[in-house]
Amino acid sequence: MPGGLVKTLHPKIHAGILGDWNDPAQKKYLEQNRVKAFDFVVVNLYPFEEAVRNDAENLKKALDNIDIGGVALIRAAAKGALLNKRVVPVTSPKRYQDVAQDLEKDGLVSARLRTVLAKEAFALTAGYDTAIRDYLARSLK
Repeated sequence: MPGGLVKTLHPKIHAGILGDWNDPAQKKYLEQNRVKAFDFVVVNLYPFEEAVRNDAENLKKALDNIDIGGVALIRAAAKGALLNKRVVPVTSPKRYQDVAQDLEKDGLVSARLRTVLAKEAFALTAGYDTAIRDYLARSLK
């Protein structure tokens, strides 16, 4: 979409994140619709808190730095990680090495790390939404 407002919300993407290839009905749907599985979802959100910290009076800049698709991808990946025990949500470059170590060691990301990353993902999106709420409460009176 012009202006970059819509980038990531697409049914094939979210089905690829949330789909359960072990469920026969879902597998049939996924195959019929040529959905590919996502094993990893790596997202770094727009820097909302940094944007408002550096220019708190600029509402347009604040609104431009509210990530919509990234949050949706993160939440879908975290849900998929817990629901289907497959997708790995990675929301911080600080975790890249942990993921790489698991992959090098066992060829897959451990259930323990996947669960930790899912919990971190939900905490990140909750904190992100709280920062937006707090900014708007201060700015829009």
